[in-house]
Amino acid sequence: MTRLADARALRLLTVELVGLVGLVGLALGLAGCGGDGAPKPQGGVTRPVLQGIAPTRLALGDTLTIMGENFGAEAAGERTRVVIEGSYSTPSGRTPVRVELASVQAVNAGTLSWVVGPNMPFGQVQDIGVLEGTMQAANVGADGQTSPLSERIPIKLEVAPSIVIRRLQPLNAGCGQPVTDTTAMTPLALEVEAIGLGAGTTQGGIIFSYTMFKENFRFDGFFGTDFQTDPAQLFPQRGAVTIVDYVPSGTISAIGTGTPREQTVIQQGLGESGIGTGSRLFDQLLVYVGQGGQALGIDRKFRLSQIRTAPLPSEQAQSYQATILVTAVDRSGRVARRSIPVRVWAPVSIEEDGSARPVRFYLPTLIRSCIRGTSPPATMTYSEDSSETRARSLEVVGSLGSSLDPKLLAKLDASFRVEVDEQASSTTLTGTSLDVAVLPGEFGAVYRQLVQLERVATVRQRDACGVEQELGRAILTDWQWNPELAKARTNSCPPVPPSGLHEYLAPGTPGR
Repeated sequence: MTRLADARALRLLTVELVGLVGLVGLALGLAGCGGDGAPKPQGGVTRPVLQGIAPTRLALGDTLTIMGENFGAEAAGERTRVVIEGSYSTPSGRTPVRVELASVQAVNAGTLSWVVGPNMPFGQVQDIGVLEGTMQAANVGADGQTSPLSERIPIKLEVAPSIVIRRLQPLNAGCGQPVTDTTAMTPLALEVEAIGLGAGTTQGGIIFSYTMFKENFRFDGFFGTDFQTDPAQLFPQRGAVTIVDYVPSGTISAIGTGTPREQTVIQQGLGESGIGTGSRLFDQLLVYVGQGGQALGIDRKFRLSQIRTAPLPSEQAQSYQATILVTAVDRSGRVARRSIPVRVWAPVSIEEDGSARPVRFYLPTLIRSCIRGTSPPATMTYSEDSSETRARSLEVVGSLGSSLDPKLLAKLDASFRVEVDEQASSTTLTGTSLDVAVLPGEFGAVYRQLVQLERVATVRQRDACGVEQELGRAILTDWQWNPELAKARTNSCPPVPPSGLHEYLAPGTPGR
């Protein structure tokens, strides 16, 4: 490939990036319409109905929508299995296929979604082609009982030029498969292969680009003779950064492998006709491209060594979603692209189960008495002359130990949304509206009831491969106060209108 052809391919890549940079980190939502579904047969699981799929041409990493009726409800612990049988035809031949789709998600009773991949699911050969065959589905109940298979529907699905993930792993970690989850500050090696594009030859190579948000990644390498992280002359503090790798032969590209290599760095500010003069471009083509694509100079200063996930934005943060957008352009202008999501976790994360279980309701306390009714009724809010406080307490179950470090306590505070080592106070009720009107001929009284709560959070540890291990549970004893405006139709007060709140101890509570 001539220098002119390389520049043309780079301009094509630039045009692609103009429309793609803003897409990094966006999630694609699927919506579907389904009927109310058939009633469940007595003692069985409803048989699903398949109607069709869309789109019929997609790349690895894209989402396939499966339409039909009576799909399993995930909220009820049900799921739908989908099986494809047929053949997959590639330029090198035809292969029989029988595959159950992994990780099928229910959007609603009439729509399923499936992400094609993670790599080629229709055989051992990683190549573009056409799948022809049939699709069937069955629902699986929460108890494991399976419905009869649906009627078969014919399908035809074309796999377009795509990006295959050959490796996405932390350096020096044997994770096996490409990771979908990892931890903060972890160096990642990414190796991909373009299928359906022309391989790099002496006539011209493939230009791969990797677009990431600077907020999610750090870049290590040699700038001149110094090893630096995010050289300020190259990298912005925020926003999209694109690393470009020119592959002169073959179809495989790799970045972040730990071996320093000269690669392109493109900041924000891409122009339609080329890379804006405000951007920095350093690559092994030795061409600095400016407006209109003209060669402006040569610079070999930056050699990328590794890419690391960024720190969590705060000590309380549990995780963040990062995305790597990979685009490949061959010498003929054909394009393959893929968005690769990676969930980045704190080494230790905490997840509350979402419920606060009342353990005990105490006898109510009288706060205000003999409130005479008025016409029109007055708007009443809670206030108190004397407050009540209770100390929160934390019990740790599992392998966490009795003493927790400050960082873990900060995460517990964020998960429970309270300071776990501070007191709870009834003053939080002040200003609460009492939505009961005291009418003429009535008297009212304000009560306050103390409620003991139990809140549970699970503490999990993750390694660089994203493998999760439960360390234990944190059980918080918390407190809240419920206000009540009681009233009675009477001409005199006292006696004070009685409260409708009662003392109660939940079953299974110690001391019951």
